[in-house]
Amino acid sequence: MLLTQYINKYTQQSVHYTNFQAEFEAFVDTNFPDNSTAVKAQMDWNKWVMTPGIPTDPLNFVTTNLTAAQALANEYIAKNGTGSPAEFAEYLTWDSNLKTIFLEKLAESNDTNLAIMT
Repeated sequence: MLLTQYINKYTQQSVHYTNFQAEFEAFVDTNFPDNSTAVKAQMDWNKWVMTPGIPTDPLNFVTTNLTAAQALANEYIAKNGTGSPAEFAEYLTWDSNLKTIFLEKLAESNDTNLAIMT
């Protein structure tokens, strides 16, 4: 949403990172009014834009949904084909990315067997 808005607003124009900074801050103010000050305080724009090389702050892509997908796979592995976990129906509500994470977790385990997969 933010990037689409930014691209549409500045299409075919020369821009400076401060244009993106202003759009980002307006987006945060609008969409996260309760903690917008805290979110904006975490951005060190000068460091992010002016420092060469790979950013020193590692990105964290772990979400509650990712953890839930991996946990469900682990529960299936623990049950070793004797049944399904209580939350098995959640799988049906997940998007393709979460389903892939679930299946990758099953595939990477040495304990996955035919009984679990059927």
